[in-house]
Amino acid sequence: LPLVAPRRMVVALVGLSLAMIADTAVQEAAQRGVVNLSPAAAHIAPAMAMVFVALIFALERIGQVNVTRVNVDRRVLVALACGAILLFLTESPTSPYRSPWNLASRDQTDLARIAGSEEIEPDEVVASSPRVLALVSERAGLIELPLVPADLSDEMISTVSAQVDAVFLDTSGVDSLTKRHFWSRADRSRVVGSFAEAGFEVTYDEEEVLVLKK
Repeated sequence: LPLVAPRRMVVALVGLSLAMIADTAVQEAAQRGVVNLSPAAAHIAPAMAMVFVALIFALERIGQVNVTRVNVDRRVLVALACGAILLFLTESPTSPYRSPWNLASRDQTDLARIAGSEEIEPDEVVASSPRVLALVSERAGLIELPLVPADLSDEMISTVSAQVDAVFLDTSGVDSLTKRHFWSRADRSRVVGSFAEAGFEVTYDEEEVLVLKK
């Protein structure tokens, strides 16, 4: 539909060009521990604003103008709704249809996360990995740790250790694009060792989910 109003879409070409040029730099950065964005999202996102602007004019052309509104065929609206739903199902990392065989079920890692969260008392201040943040959201205090170990420096560990009573680490994360684990065995040993030097000890370790306490 936005192609019906190409003049409104031409502004988006600049954003698309810049996104395609920057994609190479993003991929290079991802090799150093930065989470890579979906190439589709990286290219489409800058142009979405102009797409919606063009969509308004496109709907105006194909609809019948009334006094106060534009009447559009229901089939067009249904097609737009179906397209938006399909985009979510195919591109969103939170879409349940990315792994339909896991619907309404919990694997061993999910159970380990829940069990690990139960090790942390309600009155404790906890530093947590992003993926398990919701499981400990009702604790007395909460600090979010970086997703990738490359961003979890010894200096940050020292600062965090002085502020929390417990550390909740989920090292099982996998990059959805490269299928590589964010955490290697060496990364886990380094981070756990740094927390151990700050007075923490491992009280729970199952399925790459760890809880450390003072």
